[in-house]
Amino acid sequence: MKKRRRKRYGPNKRWQADLTPHTFAERMKVWRIRRGLTQTELAETAGVGKSFVSLLETNRSVPSVETVSHLAQRLGITLDYLVDGRHPAERIAVRHAIELQGLLLKKKPIVEVKRPKRRKNGRK
Repeated sequence: MKKRRRKRYGPNKRWQADLTPHTFAERMKVWRIRRGLTQTELAETAGVGKSFVSLLETNRSVPSVETVSHLAQRLGITLDYLVDGRHPAERIAVRHAIELQGLLLKKKPIVEVKRPKRRKNGRK
């Protein structure tokens, strides 16, 4: 019987880190690999156990807000991005695009500014 070979992930495996992560677990794993950290190193700095980090990366556990905050800080990413998947700048850009689209759909007429008429003696 053949032995199964485990895939090794590390900081040099760029193909794994370049995938677009869609879930909290995927984002956490991708950024851990990009930073060149092991699960044990990440767990020590976040104040949790290695098995808990493993459970988080396989999407089998839900962390507290405090734990997510520590993980995001250690990974060097924002809490918003780790939880939601969007950078704050993207969120702002989307909101502005929606507002602009709403303004274009309303098609409000352009209001002309009327200048006050001058009196004969030159005053306003």
